[in-house]
Amino acid sequence: MRHILILCLFAWAPVWGALTWDRLPDLPDREGFAGVYSGIVKEGSEEFLVVAGGANFPEGRPWEDGKKVYYDTVYVLPLKEGGEWRVSEVKLPAKIGYGMSVSLESGASWFMGGKNDEGCVGDVLEVTMSGGRLSFEKKASLPKVIAEGVAGVVGEDILVGAGTNGEATGRMMYRFSAGEWNELSWPEEARGRMYAIGGERGGKFYLFGGRDLAEGEEEQKDRIFGLDFLKDCWSLNVAEGTWKQLADLPEARSAAPSMAVPVGASSLLMLGGVPVEFLREQVAARPEINGQGMEHPGF
Repeated sequence: MRHILILCLFAWAPVWGALTWDRLPDLPDREGFAGVYSGIVKEGSEEFLVVAGGANFPEGRPWEDGKKVYYDTVYVLPLKEGGEWRVSEVKLPAKIGYGMSVSLESGASWFMGGKNDEGCVGDVLEVTMSGGRLSFEKKASLPKVIAEGVAGVVGEDILVGAGTNGEATGRMMYRFSAGEWNELSWPEEARGRMYAIGGERGGKFYLFGGRDLAEGEEEQKDRIFGLDFLKDCWSLNVAEGTWKQLADLPEARSAAPSMAVPVGASSLLMLGGVPVEFLREQVAARPEINGQGMEHPGF
């Protein structure tokens, strides 16, 4: 279960100083959302945060047999002093969530893949702003359907991969370059994974943790709910198409709320995420509803 988004935070980290946090206005929705698309779009010198789609449980919680509802709603926040959220008149083409997002130097964002009640998709939407109005334009679809994957921008190339097709986790990475998608290699020793954390630094794409469908039923340290939580980390030299295994995370972790954030001269900062021990604590506190409940920070 991914945490439901109830507010947005903006962070920046100058090379010469400490990380600084500032709170943005809460999304104007009573429930909040899980699995939204989000990106920065620009018009002239103005920047806007766009948050779209996602899902929640408005008529009953999961432990009350409530139904997950997907959305096509789009929210826009001008990133300036006193900026306030507005609901865009333009909606997503479908009610959907759990896809991948990137923001581009051109001032556009791409919303890719995702899933809803009908399954996973491979659609790619380019989000732009003109005359104060958002627009969504379909671009070249992903080679395969992907939800709950990772994405990033390295140079002028867009990368997307891992995730799930609804039946199995993905062991693939695609690059959009020169107007088309091409498949890159996947590290031979790495498992497929969903809810991994991606990052970009110095012409390389980084892949941290995530979770995979369990390879067995026996109890293991990093296994819960039929899922194996992962702590292996990898870097992809995009120009060469080669992977290098890095040191493991201190603990297996997945489902961080964003990509890893560049900080300082050469570092990446992973924000949050879900470790197995946290889930075990939730189950121990409320075993009758398998760790769910309003005390869970996701609700």
